[in-house]
Amino acid sequence: MNEDNINSMLDSIRKRYLEWSMKSLQTELDGEKFEPICIDGKNFESSVWLDPVGGEKLLIVQLEHKGAVINTTYCCGARMLGNGKFENLSNDQLWEMGIP
Repeated sequence: MNEDNINSMLDSIRKRYLEWSMKSLQTELDGEKFEPICIDGKNFESSVWLDPVGGEKLLIVQLEHKGAVINTTYCCGARMLGNGKFENLSNDQLWEMGIP
């Protein structure tokens, strides 16, 4: 699996959701049906959710490949800043926060 392709897909999904305000984002996520995504011939389950961490709401985007023995999970996210803009968060930053 090419991690650049996976990270590109994560970023593309994150950008799509960051077009909404945080309030409308929750409404959008409540009605969303997530379809499997094929990257480099492998199927990934996709999911997006808001996660409260330390008084903030983070947007989390996750792709998970379920193998016969090992599941592999990739994430990215965004944190809303005080000025209404978002700061992108990497997989490593999310793992340091205990997400997923």
